[in-house]
Amino acid sequence: PFANNGVTLDLKPMAEADPEVDLDDVFPSMLGLGTFDGELHMLPSALDVVTMYYNKTLFEEAGAELPQDDWTWDDFITEGLKFKDLEKDPQGNPMYWILSNGTWNWWATVYPWVVGYGGKIKSDDGTQSTWSDPKTLDAMKAYTALWTEYQIAQPLGVDVGGDAFQLGRAAVWCHIQGVRPTLKENVADKFEWDIQLMPIMPDGKHRTGMGTWGISVFSGSKMKEAAYEYVKYIITPACQKLLAQKGMSVPLLRSVAEDPSWTELVAPPPNNLMAYVKGADDAVLPIVDYPPDCGSFYTGAANQSYATALESVIRGELGIEEAFAECDATIQRCLDENL
Repeated sequence: PFANNGVTLDLKPMAEADPEVDLDDVFPSMLGLGTFDGELHMLPSALDVVTMYYNKTLFEEAGAELPQDDWTWDDFITEGLKFKDLEKDPQGNPMYWILSNGTWNWWATVYPWVVGYGGKIKSDDGTQSTWSDPKTLDAMKAYTALWTEYQIAQPLGVDVGGDAFQLGRAAVWCHIQGVRPTLKENVADKFEWDIQLMPIMPDGKHRTGMGTWGISVFSGSKMKEAAYEYVKYIITPACQKLLAQKGMSVPLLRSVAEDPSWTELVAPPPNNLMAYVKGADDAVLPIVDYPPDCGSFYTGAANQSYATALESVIRGELGIEEAFAECDATIQRCLDENL
C-alpha cells in the first residue's frame, strides 16, 4: 500500500550506487518483502523465520524422541501421541500437548501447509479464491487433524493461565526468533528448551512462514539522501552483528548469517541457532495480493475468512469442504466487487 500510493521512496537507485551496500548479500526473500514492480521500498531488519521451539524436558518426560532436522509431520504426530499419556484432568482429557495453540490461525503457520501440499488459495490471474482447491483442502485436513483426529494440539479455548509453552504445558511453540528474550526471561531455569527446523511437508521441504519489519524513506522528504543514509545502516554487517549480539535478530546478510561465528556472540538458549538460518531456504512469504478492500493475510475478509473456516473445522462445527467453500464465497464476493 505504501508503494502503490507513493508514500515511500524507491531506494534501489541509491542502494545500487552505494559502495557500502551490497543488496546481493541480503537474503532475496527478505529483500523481496519490500520490492514491488522492480522498485525497493523497504530495507528489512532481520531473518524472521518461523521456527519450532521445543521443551526438551517435557519431551523426555513423555518418553518422546527429541525433534530432528529430518522430521516429517508424520514423525511429529507419532511422537505427539505420547504426550497424551501424561497427566489428565478428572474427565480424562489430556493436560499436556505437543503443540501449543498460540499461533493456530497465523498465516505463517497455516499457509505453509498449503504450499507444502502443492495447493493454491488464489488463481494465477488473481480473479478466483481457491481455498477449495483439492490440494489445499488436503493441506487443511492434515493441519486441522492435529486437533480433530489426533488431539495432540492444545484445544482452542482451553485456558491454562497463560501461554502453554512458557508454562510447560505444550512442548512445541512455532514462532520467530524475536521471542527469544521473552522466553529466556519467563522460562528461566524451569525447563530446558531449544529450536529445530519445522517438520518436512509432502513436497520434501521444511515449509514455514517468514517476514520481517523494515524501514522506508518518505517520498515527500526534503532530505531524502540523509534519510537513506540513516535507513541503510540496518543492512550493514556492523548493525546486523550488533542486533544478533543483543538477541534482537538473526542476520539477514548471507555473509554474516552463513558464517557460524555470529552464533558465538549469542548466549544460549537456544543452542541450535543455525536452525533460524537454515529454515529460510524453504520458507514462504506473506505476499498474496488482494485488492486493498479485501485485506490480506493480516486483515480484512482475506484474513477473517480462512481463520473462521479453520476454527469451525477444529471445533467440529463444519466439515473441511463446507467450511472452505464458505471461505471462498466470502473472499470471492470481495474480489468480484473490487477487481
